[in-house]
Amino acid sequence: MNCRARWHAGREGRSTVANLAEKSSKKGKAKSAQNSRDLLIDTAARLFASNGYTKTNMRELAEAVGMKAGSIFYHFDRKEDILHAVMQQAISYLLEAVRKDLAHAETPKERLRVLVRLELDLYLGEKSDHGFVMIHEWRSLSADQQADLMVMRAEFEPFWNSTLTNCYQQGIIKADPKIVRRLLNGAFSWVPNWYEPSGEYSFEQLVDEVMAMLVGARDRSV
Repeated sequence: MNCRARWHAGREGRSTVANLAEKSSKKGKAKSAQNSRDLLIDTAARLFASNGYTKTNMRELAEAVGMKAGSIFYHFDRKEDILHAVMQQAISYLLEAVRKDLAHAETPKERLRVLVRLELDLYLGEKSDHGFVMIHEWRSLSADQQADLMVMRAEFEPFWNSTLTNCYQQGIIKADPKIVRRLLNGAFSWVPNWYEPSGEYSFEQLVDEVMAMLVGARDRSV
């Protein structure tokens, strides 16, 4: 290799290293921005759930996440967009969990228990603030944002519809699947208003009792 060739090879090598460093830096910044956004959404969910959406201002939200008030607008244009993101995250969490857990459920009863457990978990578990906000602050969204979330929610309902229909056809449940689903939907969203995790029933016992009402069985193997 002559001098000119070595010079080009060296330059290409340095360029490759520089490009890799630049890509790594961009990935790091993107990850950091995503982490900040997720923290902002989770904190907003907590504040909206405890204080109410209208009573929570941007300054309070910024202080809660350790940001300057203006920094929030790097992630969201409006407060309403944060509310929308909280609800998006709730539905995304539910969809991801149901697809994962139903893959291991073989019978209609097993699938029904998975759905009961996951929907209760939305209102009582890790994303309970998000679930609470989705129920109580729905009217604070614009019509377009509501429509967007309804499209997402529509991806979840077929899991319930097919499972309840199969259970009905096999005699596992006795009532019309459509009525059962509508009653359960309302009942699940009301559970946070009366259920106490430290009370008489553990979370799994609560799931057992719901299953007992639906299929007459408390066996967790179903």
